Amino acid sequence: MYDVLRGESMNRTELTVALVEAGHRTKMTQKGLRDQVGRTLRNDGRFKRSGGRWGC
Repeated sequence: MYDVLRGESMNRTELTVALVEAGHRTKMTQKGLRDQVGRTLRNDGRFKRSGGRWGC
């Protein structure tokens, strides 16, 4: 996730789409993956939120 987000600021949905387009494979539904991305962003100290968008 860090490699996809590096250098850009994205909201949770944009980041989820970028992960799938970058080749991330999952059996989760789109909503499930988006929710997991949100949990990871909130719980991992490397990501910062500003104005509804996440960045490194």
